[in-house]
Amino acid sequence: LTASEWYYLHIEDEDGCIGYDSIYVVVGVKIYEYITPNGDEYNDYWLPKDIWSYPDAYLQVFNRWGTLIWQAKGSDFDDADDYDKGWDGTNNGKELPAGTYYYIIDLNTGDAPQTGPITILR
Repeated sequence: LTASEWYYLHIEDEDGCIGYDSIYVVVGVKIYEYITPNGDEYNDYWLPKDIWSYPDAYLQVFNRWGTLIWQAKGSDFDDADDYDKGWDGTNNGKELPAGTYYYIIDLNTGDAPQTGPITILR
């Protein structure tokens, strides 16, 4: 699946009874809501799960004033072992304060970008 889409099911039994159903399957990546960049190797980086499946994806993180503080492309990541290439809670090498930041992930599949908050806990 490369784009979100509707799937429809139509079933008819031997007595002629008909049933219909549908489901909308959303393509996307799993987002983690917080990071704790303290060097313990648990939640030290923010990297949406399966982002490497979308090499044309574009990831951005902003502060509360809308300033871009981190960006990457899906092609920057090869697999799950690249999690340490994710956002580490810094901007230009400087630690950012604990708080809420905001992400935009455009998978470039034709679907609307995924957006939401990401929190740094220190």
